[in-house]
Amino acid sequence: MRDPLSGPPAHPLDRYARLHAFIEQRLAADLYPELADAGHARVTADVLQRIDEKWGLRGKRVLDVGCGQGVALELFVQYGAIATGLTFGEDLEVCQRKGFDVRAMDMSFLDFPPETFDLVYARHVLEHSFFPYFTLDGLCAVLKRGGMLYAEVPSPDTSANHQRNPNHYS
Repeated sequence: MRDPLSGPPAHPLDRYARLHAFIEQRLAADLYPELADAGHARVTADVLQRIDEKWGLRGKRVLDVGCGQGVALELFVQYGAIATGLTFGEDLEVCQRKGFDVRAMDMSFLDFPPETFDLVYARHVLEHSFFPYFTLDGLCAVLKRGGMLYAEVPSPDTSANHQRNPNHYS
């Protein structure tokens, strides 16, 4: 017998509406611009140089997830890749002014056909997903067979104190 205090069973679409409201209201409030940082730029340049040396970026379709103000996008263009970035707010406007192909799109709800990209570049973004397994599934879905997913997450308990960032959910 059903507990009368629990009320009528929730319809699954009601649950998704709550999730949508949470994303739109709570998570949108956690957005902040990614300001220039020499350390971030240096690591990004090193990583992309290694990817290019081992795999080659020229002509590859690249998705830069959480592209910030375009640090990696600029390098992808220099390497001859066809790059698309995902970001929001002020960072989106900065990237658009720089002439980059950027979209205001949540990394967990991608709106690209399956197997669109040769490389999905996700540096320091998965920790911003409150359901990273679901997010990774979507990232892999837009990756071409034989493509590369580069995913990097920050280490906790370093001088950067990444674990204290209020929008590192995972």
